[in-house]
Amino acid sequence: MGMDCISADGGLTAELGFVTIKIHEDTIKQLLLDAVDASSEEPSIKELLKAKIKSGTVEMLSRLLTEDLRKGLSQMPNAALWLRTQLGL
Repeated sequence: MGMDCISADGGLTAELGFVTIKIHEDTIKQLLLDAVDASSEEPSIKELLKAKIKSGTVEMLSRLLTEDLRKGLSQMPNAALWLRTQLGL
């Protein structure tokens, strides 16, 4: 007997536990540009970074975002407590 992958309960996506989070490329670039602007780097370095971000590919942005999230969570003194607070637990 086969499985109905186009079912109301989410089908194959629900079965495999995939979650897709979509953040527009421009939003990611703007967050990174804001971080550069807020940094204490010299203006010439800021301009180089901003040019690289603006010309970056989706793959580069994905890699940066994944690494940034990993690094940010590792720097939090108590990531679980922060998550509990954010999730209202």
